[in-house]
Amino acid sequence: MGRFTRFLTQFTPRTGRLIRESGDFFNVGDSARLRELSDIDVSARLGNLYRGFWEGTVPANTTYDFVIDMPEGLDLFGFTRISTAVDVSLYTTFLSCTGFVSAEGPIDGLSFDRRQGKKSVSQCKIHRASSLSGVVTHSPEQLLFVPSTGSVRAPSAQTEAGALPAFDSQEIPAFRYENKSGSPSTLTLYLFWQELPTEG
Repeated sequence: MGRFTRFLTQFTPRTGRLIRESGDFFNVGDSARLRELSDIDVSARLGNLYRGFWEGTVPANTTYDFVIDMPEGLDLFGFTRISTAVDVSLYTTFLSCTGFVSAEGPIDGLSFDRRQGKKSVSQCKIHRASSLSGVVTHSPEQLLFVPSTGSVRAPSAQTEAGALPAFDSQEIPAFRYENKSGSPSTLTLYLFWQELPTEG
């Protein structure tokens, strides 16, 4: 056995490794697994990609907070948020929190894989919250601007690409919508996420 072969076989696992130019190595199987977990197309086929929504009216001078709650032993990855406001502009902020009090919910997420025997309903649930605790702010306040032309108000849309943020039951994603006007506003909140068992 040559010196290079001995170098390769001194590490575990002893199969599926590639060597970088620096001499470091990585395991192909681990790399493929990470890619599988982060690939949206694969997630949809594996049945762990979900979408859920809330639509309703945000009253005048009112703030609505929404959370994606998750049970212990589950991780949430890569949410995408699509928001649409009609009638009156809203201000929105992306947050996370450690706890909440539910005012409405739970709202199920539905799987993209509707085949028989697959998990059709998410374990993570959407809630409209009456209060949040342990809040961390992750974005500046953004305006969902609804332009006005006389008595007609056009819709305003906001889309956030999923950048694969990761959450668990200790800190969950939250989304704030504030109506600072004297009139109600119609809001549609559409969320997409992937949920996976926590890996020890």
